[in-house]
Amino acid sequence: MKKMLKIAIYIFLGLALIIAILVIYYFSQFGYQVKCEYVTWEVIRKTNKYIEDNQGRWPKSWSDIGLNDKYSKYSTIDFSLDPFTATEDEILSAIKTKSKQDPFYHDPKKLSIQLYKTIASIKDKNSNEADRPNRRTTGPVGHQ
Repeated sequence: MKKMLKIAIYIFLGLALIIAILVIYYFSQFGYQVKCEYVTWEVIRKTNKYIEDNQGRWPKSWSDIGLNDKYSKYSTIDFSLDPFTATEDEILSAIKTKSKQDPFYHDPKKLSIQLYKTIASIKDKNSNEADRPNRRTTGPVGHQ
């Protein structure tokens, strides 16, 4: 009888240990996912600001947007993107989270759409300026 009780206790402790490991693993993955989402949001926000401040230029490195390489653990950015020739899909997928799960808290796609709108606005502004005829501004009208 004591032997059966001892075996039952070992089985119970073994199952409890397995459950504890699974719970810890789940929460560590959940924490990683949330960190990825927050970092990716920050990368998109800083990229958007960089583009606004630099006439539509796309950043070429993490330092361009005021971040360092440690952010690459949680987020990816295509530094080779040319925003003036890129398609909407290329812009929307240029910055991604490294988390493989569906977004839990912040969906980076929503902020990527704002990034796309900023680039589209700058493209429109640049094309409108290019369409304007050159005007002389050196002297009064009629005098050359």
